[in-house]
Amino acid sequence: MKLNDSVIAHIAQLVQLAILTGTDIVDNMRMIVLTETDGNLELDPEYEAQIEDNIQRMLAVAATASAPEIECETDTASSSMQNENSDQ
Repeated sequence: MKLNDSVIAHIAQLVQLAILTGTDIVDNMRMIVLTETDGNLELDPEYEAQIEDNIQRMLAVAATASAPEIECETDTASSSMQNENSDQ
C-alpha cells in the first residue's frame, strides 16, 4: 500500500500544527484515520472534515486572541506619531 498525496500533505500540516501549538506530533499522528482504496491509503472523509473544522476553529480563536495585540501596536504607533508631530 502507498500513502495518497493528501495523507502526506496532512502529515506535513500536523508537523506544522505541532510546532505552532507546542503539542507532541505523536498525539496528532495517533488520531489520523485512513481508508484503503485501490491499494492506496487515503484520509477518511469524516476524519478529514473533522480535522478541517478543528483547524478553522483554532484559527478563529488565534485571530481573536491576537486582535487586541494588533490594536495595541496600532495605538502605540499612532501615539508615537502624534508625539513626534506635536514636538515640531
